[in-house]
Amino acid sequence: MAVEPGRQCYQHRARSRIRPDVKAHHDIAQDLRQALSQHQAGRLDAAERGYRQVLARAPRQPDALHLLGVLAYQAGRHAVAIELIGQAVAIRPDAPEYHNNLGNAQKAANDLESALGSYRRADAIRPNVPETQNNLGNTLRMLGRLDEAEPHFKQALHLRPNYVEALVNYGVLLDDDQRSSKAEAALRQAIVLAPGFAPAHDNLGLVLTRLGRPREAEASFLRAIELDPRLPMPHYNLGNLLQNLGRIAEAEAAYRQSIERQPDLHTYVNLLFASNYDPDRSGEEI
Repeated sequence: MAVEPGRQCYQHRARSRIRPDVKAHHDIAQDLRQALSQHQAGRLDAAERGYRQVLARAPRQPDALHLLGVLAYQAGRHAVAIELIGQAVAIRPDAPEYHNNLGNAQKAANDLESALGSYRRADAIRPNVPETQNNLGNTLRMLGRLDEAEPHFKQALHLRPNYVEALVNYGVLLDDDQRSSKAEAALRQAIVLAPGFAPAHDNLGLVLTRLGRPREAEASFLRAIELDPRLPMPHYNLGNLLQNLGRIAEAEAAYRQSIERQPDLHTYVNLLFASNYDPDRSGEEI
């Protein structure tokens, strides 16, 4: 059956008479989706421009504030991230993902107590999310509250048994708690699940160092470096191991690789020891 011309015309008129505020809302949502697509594709500059364009039209758009804050967190601008995501939380306090990402930024800024509070609020809004349980466990572990942290890792792994990041963090907790044999088992399980996950190999190297197996530890650190050369910690941990083995030149090289990726006072101090520091040497020589 042919469509009546009158009905076609009516439909066209209906579309053209969308209220300006509804059309503006639609345009903002479309622009936000486009910016998020750029973000997910790793085109961060384009994503930032998109989020800012949305906020120029709707300064209190919470998703744009939140995602711009996430982008700032990924770029290492933690104070900016906390400010932006905090604004989003104030506008929409019932969004658990906002609290979770606020906690991530606070933890990155070393404000662990604030991060713990944010994760607890996320968990109260939407309980039993594996990522939130992992974040709670990791933050409590970093605060030294191992007994409180362990149930959260167990819950995360109960909810998602193949959750590699939680398994690695649980292995770190076990090692912190002097249960290094169990830590090794957890980390080896993580490696079976995700052989290419560099932090699992790096943390296994630390556990093997504690267990007095330096050759295996060295192999683990080197494997982590091979998988992701950008990470500073495997270079740093390898440097510590080599220094303890008396392989000073190799340790110095490893520390320099770590510093190139992330300048850090502890690494500089270790480099000075490894270099048999001479006060008369210039900073450039060191």
